[in-house]
Amino acid sequence: MRRRNKPKFGWVMPMFIVVIMVGSTFGIMLGGDSGVSTYYNDHKIKPLEEGYEIKAGDLKIYSSFHPEQVESIPSPAINSFDFIGKQAVIAFDPEQENPMYGDYARFQLGKFLNSLQIPVGAGATKEGNHTLPIVSCENATENTVVIVFKEGEITKIVQEDLSCYVLEAATPQDMIMVQDRFKLTLAGVMEGSN
Repeated sequence: MRRRNKPKFGWVMPMFIVVIMVGSTFGIMLGGDSGVSTYYNDHKIKPLEEGYEIKAGDLKIYSSFHPEQVESIPSPAINSFDFIGKQAVIAFDPEQENPMYGDYARFQLGKFLNSLQIPVGAGATKEGNHTLPIVSCENATENTVVIVFKEGEITKIVQEDLSCYVLEAATPQDMIMVQDRFKLTLAGVMEGSN
């Protein structure tokens, strides 16, 4: 009886699979991008695990929503030059129904303004269980920009005067969307709509 010769290349397929697996692992570790970058008004947008990184010149803006998701929110043109040399005070209504979203939105906006070297303070629009000063558009001056977050019927940004902006949200989630719209408009990624 004659014995059959075993194929000499029986190791090729398992070795090929090992190379593919090791190569995939290194690819994920070294160059693993969480998504494909896109552009919006010539600004590069990179998806992150939670939100987006948007490049505006040398500035990196972190946004929870893609610009296309917030572009329908009415907003005046907001010129970043109007903020140069000023401080900002971010105020909120202490009686809002779901403060978690508003707190997050104010934190993100404050962090963004700080990245622009704009000092940020906090305030509340009325008395409540807090120790913050009471702030409204009446406190806006040529050296202080007041940004007021409040709940309302329609999600929109209103410019009350040269140094006061009211960010109004119809739902708790809209608090985050309206602050993204404000940031992206201020950074020049988006234009005002009214």
